[in-house]
Amino acid sequence: MFGVHVKQISEIQRDYSEADKLLENHDRIILTNDGKNKAVLINIDDYSEFESYAQKEYIHKKLSEAKLLAGNKNVVWLDEEEFWDED
Repeated sequence: MFGVHVKQISEIQRDYSEADKLLENHDRIILTNDGKNKAVLINIDDYSEFESYAQKEYIHKKLSEAKLLAGNKNVVWLDEEEFWDED
């Protein structure tokens, strides 16, 4: 399990090595400025997993929508050539 740390941006600017160690442990760092949340730092491997998950969720959603449309007789389907045509 990962930890979540809240750090001011200025703290990270002064000592990035601490942030680097936290990220190596797959911890998350919430960056703040003037008490307001600004960004989140995560390990690149965790980011890759998140992106993969997000893409799968998007594809699943679009396939579900297409499945619903497939039964509609008024829907016009493009063949592959028409789909990829950039004109």
